[in-house]
Amino acid sequence: MQKQREERRRRAEEAKLRREEDTKAAEGQGGIEAVDFLRKIHAYREAHGLGEALPWEGGNVWEDEAAGGAPSSIRVCVRKRPMLKPEVTRHDFDVVSADSDHSTLIVHEPKTKVDLTKEVGNHRFTFDAFFNEEDGNDRIYAATLAPLLDHVFSGGHATVFAFGQTGSGKTCTMAGHGLRDATDGNTHGLYKLAAHDLVSRVAHHRNLVLGVSFFEVYRGLVLDLLGERARLEVLEDGKGRVQIVGLREEPIYHVDDLLHLVRQAEELRAVGATSANETSSRSHAILQVTTTDDPDDP
Repeated sequence: MQKQREERRRRAEEAKLRREEDTKAAEGQGGIEAVDFLRKIHAYREAHGLGEALPWEGGNVWEDEAAGGAPSSIRVCVRKRPMLKPEVTRHDFDVVSADSDHSTLIVHEPKTKVDLTKEVGNHRFTFDAFFNEEDGNDRIYAATLAPLLDHVFSGGHATVFAFGQTGSGKTCTMAGHGLRDATDGNTHGLYKLAAHDLVSRVAHHRNLVLGVSFFEVYRGLVLDLLGERARLEVLEDGKGRVQIVGLREEPIYHVDDLLHLVRQAEELRAVGATSANETSSRSHAILQVTTTDDPDDP
């Protein structure tokens, strides 16, 4: 009996210490009402071996096809961004975890029942690759976009589509944040990283010329961002291919040429203020780069 009482006291003391630790942690992550949520998320992570975020080390996302895997022309990759300053100020907490295979992520959905008890729904999603806060644009570029250049210079087409709600990090991924002293790998975006490789490759193919166009789709209109937002017509040609009539294309000879045009176009994009971003883009923007034979090359 004595041993049983001592064991009950020990368990009660451990439970008390855990509650105190959870309460202290919750003070900076959602407030005291988040204690139960944090405890359940922590328990799920421990039970499923979900540790701290590790950087991507999986090579390029097209390797399975090159090694004889099932052919596919599409890869869907997800990137988890760090907490935003407004989220930290609101004491929000992290509700996304990832498996060590870097292909499955778990979204923890806090819910409050009618009787006010707390529960967390754990939803698993599988993708071709999952990148977390430890992965900068340079690593993402090497894994996803860079491997496509061989296909492009062999006469193929490739599209990189950044999709996500306002504040999810699309602009940082595509254009970078431009902070030269930063060491997070996000100083340059995919635009600049791709531009360096494209210009370098064209330099070794003197019969090729790079051309760039930039347009946006806004409120059902297609507008030329390199042509002072002139309205464009989208038509279908005799072969059933979609053509954007009147779209301005500029030749590119240096990396700075492309980046200058991108900055010029970004200044003309439709923007608006949101709760997550004071200058959020309000349109879908498409940067199009083409390689064509040089008409002046003999």
